[in-house]
Amino acid sequence: MARAVLTVLDARGIEVPDEIRADIANCTDLDRLGIWIRRVATVNKIQGLDEPGHG
Repeated sequence: MARAVLTVLDARGIEVPDEIRADIANCTDLDRLGIWIRRVATVNKIQGLDEPGHG
């Protein structure tokens, strides 16, 4: 699931700093990853990934 999040972010041209990329890649919380997968479809910048009200 983490790979899917990163793949969609990359495909959408959203810059992901190395530290955040590592956090996403190493995440094992399936609930959080599920939220991120839904959010990456609509966010315009990486800061929107963890904002309430998105997803």
